[in-house]
Amino acid sequence: MRVCLESNFSNNMSRIAAARRRHMLTVTSTTDDRRINRNENVTISAAAARRRNAANSAGRTSGRIDQRKGTGRGTVPTDKDTGMGTNTDTNQEEPSQPFVDEIRSEGLTFCGFDTKRQGTYQKDTTEGRFRALYGTSSLAAAKLHRDLHQLDEAYRISKFKLKYFFMTLYWLKAYPTYIHFEAFWSTRFTSIGDLLKIYVKAIQQLKDLKIRWFKEGELHDDDIFIISVDGVHCRVREVRKDPGTKWYSHKSHGAALTYELAVAIRQDRLVSIKGPYPASKNDLTIFRCGDGDKNNPQPALKDKIPDGKRAIADSIYRPEDGKTVSITRRGDSTAVKEFKARAKSRQETFNRRIKSFHILATEFRHDISHHQMVMEAVCILCQYDIENGHGLFEV
Repeated sequence: MRVCLESNFSNNMSRIAAARRRHMLTVTSTTDDRRINRNENVTISAAAARRRNAANSAGRTSGRIDQRKGTGRGTVPTDKDTGMGTNTDTNQEEPSQPFVDEIRSEGLTFCGFDTKRQGTYQKDTTEGRFRALYGTSSLAAAKLHRDLHQLDEAYRISKFKLKYFFMTLYWLKAYPTYIHFEAFWSTRFTSIGDLLKIYVKAIQQLKDLKIRWFKEGELHDDDIFIISVDGVHCRVREVRKDPGTKWYSHKSHGAALTYELAVAIRQDRLVSIKGPYPASKNDLTIFRCGDGDKNNPQPALKDKIPDGKRAIADSIYRPEDGKTVSITRRGDSTAVKEFKARAKSRQETFNRRIKSFHILATEFRHDISHHQMVMEAVCILCQYDIENGHGLFEV
């Protein structure tokens, strides 16, 4: 009897201990499961947040940059977003540094440099990345962005998108195909051409603001040499609707268009651009006759040069030497020869800058009727860049 009771007691105690162990295992397992699930949720939430940040960081900031007064996305940027007052004199307004930094950050984000990667670079490195992608400094891009919003209402982009703004700059700089845009910029193939045309045409409308002749009082009496002038050839596809040798360029050995560019010697700016013309049209003919020829001369750059002033040019302008042009002569003093050489080298520097935009350095794939719009837009971008920390050297 006693042995049986002890046996039953021992069995009961074993069952109680086993139940307690099962209960402890269940509690521990439940606690561990909760901790694991909580950690997984935190990890998943963090990963999701990172994905959202990577996907939408441009949208959030570009939304702030694109934000407008009135109905959320109208036409005029707010003072808070741009750091600008209500004064419309673009020569006196300066974008705030935070706005310039946002422009740089968003431009890099659109091309795959997320904010985490940007944080690992020095500021000069990020600025170099921005210039390599868009062809200008971030300050120049910020001022361009500002001025596009101050265009007359007839030319202003009604629904301005920061993404399309950067797409346009990237297209001018890198000249990718529409398939590349569709793949890397998540834009519909069929709408890319229309979007680019809208934004390039808007940039072109700033021509009168950025590319202008001298105003009264800007030329000093003791300045004899006021500009340098040269012709630039840009390659195009064979013109099937109007074939002929007039398109042949001796520089590119193929079809091309030519433009006449004049750069001020005492100022850092382009003062005149004329064209396009078939590449066979001589630089001297353009300088003398403009859109016409010797039998039908039209207003030309030659007519703008005041009496007693000269343009520095290469030997192709020799017939005008001593009249409106001055070329390098054997009788020139060493100082004058060096001055003229530096002026022509400075002109070539500007020519190289516009050719750093791939759209002008390679064969133009689109209809030549759009080339003038592109050329003038690139010259305007270079002018913005010259005015904002990337000037030409002094003569």
